[in-house]
Parts: sequence; structure tokens; C-alpha cells
Amino acid sequence: YPTVELAATTPAGMAGGFLAGANTELLRFTVANSNVSNPINLRTITVTATWSGTLTSSSTQLVKVYESTDLNTVIGTTTLAAASTGGKITFTADSVISTEKTYVVRADTAGLTTDGNSIRMSLTSSDTYAAANTAGTGNWSWNDSTISDYMNGYLIKNLPVDGNTMVK
Repeated sequence: YPTVELAATTPAGMAGGFLAGANTELLRFTVANSNVSNPINLRTITVTATWSGTLTSSSTQLVKVYESTDLNTVIGTTTLAAASTGGKITFTADSVISTEKTYVVRADTAGLTTDGNSIRMSLTSSDTYAAANTAGTGNWSWNDSTISDYMNGYLIKNLPVDGNTMVK
């Protein structure tokens, strides 16, 4: 089964203090595969952002996911209408994980300019039992390449995962 954990690398902007920006890295996480003979096909993840202050001038917050090896190519997006709401991100193509892969979650935090404003990104799953055929319904969807059906997030180890709270 997949295992999710925060990556050892601190998100950009955390080491020297949080600076609000147009495409701020909020979370860096790794998905590991313990069975390298059966690569994992990851299709969908779910994120939740908690913030104080105003993130953008629009009514929704755009969140983007990248593979850490290519920070120029967005592999999935979601919009969050309010703080503490979840957003499902379906990748543009399955992300194949042989041993492990690190992902980066970014969002526009330009509105968080007041001292004390904060933001935290979390990986969430409310999937409470193992279910197949979840390519469109589970909070997470994946398979181990031995079957064509997708499983939900119930069997993924370590969910939920909370990122660091970044304070202006």
C-alpha cells in the first residue's frame, strides 16, 4: 500500500520566514511504494487549506500540484471556496510511483500581508472503508498496477498529514 509523509525538504518560504507570494510552496510530501514490482498509479489526492486573512481577491483559491522534479508543469489543480474546505485534485495523467515520488503543493498567498496571517495545507481523506472503482468518487484514488480498478484512500498509510502552519 502507498505510504504518505511530509518530505524532508522544508517548503520554500519556511526556512527564512514566510513571505506571501503569487505561487507559494505550501506543502512538500512523498508517496512511497513498498512493493517495487507493482508500481502505484496515483490518480487523485485531496487537500485542505486552513488560513486566516484574505488569500486572493477572487472568491476561490487555486491550488496547484507539481512533481518535485518538474516545478514548471502543473499535474493537477483544485479551487477551494473557503478555508478548511477540501478540494479533490485529479491529476492530468496517472502519476506512476515505482519506489517513491515527491510532490509540491502551491497556492497564491499574495493576500496574506498582515502580520499574524497564517496558512496550513493538509492532505486529507475521509474514506472510511476499502472500496474499488473509486476513480471519480474516493478522496484519493490509486491502484498497484495489478488491477485496472482504483482503490480509495482508506488503505493509504499515514493519512491525514498536516503540513506546517506558516505565519506572516
